[in-house]
Amino acid sequence: MGLATLLAALLLGAVWVPADTQTGILQYARRQVMLGDAFAPLLAAAVLGLGGLLTAFERGASPPTGVMRAGTEGGQGARKRALFVLFLAATLCAAALVVVWAGPVLLGLAKLAGFPVPEYRALRASPPWNAIGFVLGGGGMVAALIATFEHRLSWRALGLGLLMAIAIWAVFDLPFKHLLLPPNAAP
Repeated sequence: MGLATLLAALLLGAVWVPADTQTGILQYARRQVMLGDAFAPLLAAAVLGLGGLLTAFERGASPPTGVMRAGTEGGQGARKRALFVLFLAATLCAAALVVVWAGPVLLGLAKLAGFPVPEYRALRASPPWNAIGFVLGGGGMVAALIATFEHRLSWRALGLGLLMAIAIWAVFDLPFKHLLLPPNAAP
């Protein structure tokens, strides 16, 4: 499975992405650096390749206690899997709501506290407002998924979630002045 995923990632990055994109990884226009068409697909190919490589060289790992395996749950297996998928969908929906509403709600709270702040739309491209929803929602989503698979919420999961969301924000937001991450990129 890991080698097949690695091969698929190599084909994606070496054949499909160059054939299907107009620009390269980065695009330079009028002394500005922008993300090119190939950036996101090549990043996805790299992540798939890394996952395939790690899976290919994983040795004798057994699933953690409590992880469901198909066919071992008896008659309740389909019901457990359906509830698990519903729980994951609810987690992702809740994280999306936090991404969209964290910035406007915090700005509203600042207004209620008497701070002279303009509307969210005027601030959505400026720090810290451009990162609040992405970091809280994305970090919360990662922490919730870790907690789901570990069967407990921990400070480690919260820290990893926030660290990963901040790292993704930094990689995409800091080098590119005109890039807005969700939800700020919405018209």
